[in-house]
Amino acid sequence: SPGGTVKIAGTCAGVSGGQVVNIGKVLTLEGGYTVGNWTTSDPVANPTVLDALAGGRVIYATQPVTVSNLTVQNGIAPGSGDGGGAWFGSTATVTGTTFFSNTAFLGGAAHFSTSAILIGATFISNTASHQGGGVSFNTSSTALLADTTFTGNSAGGNGGGAIFYGSAELSGVTFVNNGA
Repeated sequence: SPGGTVKIAGTCAGVSGGQVVNIGKVLTLEGGYTVGNWTTSDPVANPTVLDALAGGRVIYATQPVTVSNLTVQNGIAPGSGDGGGAWFGSTATVTGTTFFSNTAFLGGAAHFSTSAILIGATFISNTASHQGGGVSFNTSSTALLADTTFTGNSAGGNGGGAIFYGSAELSGVTFVNNGA
């Protein structure tokens, strides 16, 4: 129900309706569980992977969402779409989540349309044909990033690691070998 938490264990691979997860209500997605333990999230011992297998986008969210302790990989935004790994149409909080090998026109790994908080997120080897290889933040977005790493992301235009069209506050953020 709205405001609830969806606890995820193991690997969820493949798309249905163009994405792995389609969120139309306020939710929290949290990985790091096992089928035998839904009480304690331990993403190191129990990696949780959402894998689009290059068949579409991984996460599509039109409502406020919190995403934590997941690996979001192999997503491709349709056509000249934004956010191959994730498209956030409303406020988003992303913690302890890795975005790996996602592709889009804008925001290879993720595109944030409004306010976003990223804490302990990792963006590795994501590609945007236009801008924001790792992430793109829309003009109406306010971004707060802490302890987040961008490594090996690329963009055909500006912002190999990230591009900010709105305001941003960064603390403990690392950019390594990104190219535009």
